[in-house]
Amino acid sequence: MALIENGEHATALVESLAADAITQREPELCAEAAAMMPSLPFEEIDLLIVDQIGKNISGTGMDTNTIGRRGSGYRLVPDAEVAKPFIWRIFVRSLTPESCGNAIGIGLAEATTERLLADIDTDALHTNSITSRSVLSAKLPMAFDTDAAAVQAMLASLPDDDPAKVRVVRIRDTLSLGLLEVSAALSAEVEVHPALHPLSKDEPMQFDDSGNLAVLD
Repeated sequence: MALIENGEHATALVESLAADAITQREPELCAEAAAMMPSLPFEEIDLLIVDQIGKNISGTGMDTNTIGRRGSGYRLVPDAEVAKPFIWRIFVRSLTPESCGNAIGIGLAEATTERLLADIDTDALHTNSITSRSVLSAKLPMAFDTDAAAVQAMLASLPDDDPAKVRVVRIRDTLSLGLLEVSAALSAEVEVHPALHPLSKDEPMQFDDSGNLAVLD
C-alpha cells in the first residue's frame, strides 16, 4: 500500500501495488510526493526567522529541502546552478519540547537564542550528529538574549541592510508554511503569487516587553 501526503499533512493519494509493480511505480510516486512538498515561495531571502526546530518536525531539525541547506555544507552566496531558495541568514528561536534536547540542525542557522542553548542536551545532539555523519548540523551559531537582538544583528550583517530592501520571512517551522510573515520588500511578489493571499497590511515587527516575538498564529 502506497501513501502520499500533501503540503498540508493530509493524505493525497492511496494506491495498492502488486509486488511486481513496486519497482516501476515507486520512483513515480516519489516524484509525485516531492512535487507536493511544502516550499518557501521566494527564490532569495535575506533573513529567515524560524520559530522552532525539532526532531518531531524533521530528522534534521528543520527540513533541508525547505531551507536549501544541507548538513554536509551549504552555499555562502547565491548560485544559479543550485535549487532555490537561497537564504543569507537564518535565525532559529526555539527547540520543540518533543526533541528532548536534541537540537540537530541548529548548525544550519547563523543565529539563535540563549534560551534555546539552555534547552540543549549535548549528549543527544552529539550522538545524533556523529551517527548521521553530519557534524555541521551540531555547530552552535551566535546566541542572543532576545529575539530583537538576534534580528538586529542578522540584519546588520547583511550585504545590503537597507530596511526598505531587506527581504525577511518568518515561519513557525519548516512543516508549517501555511502562514508567513514577510517584510514590505516582498509585498510585490506576494501580490502576484497565485498561492499567497495577504491577511493584513504592513506593520512593524511586534516584540514584547522582554524583546521577544509573540507566537506566530
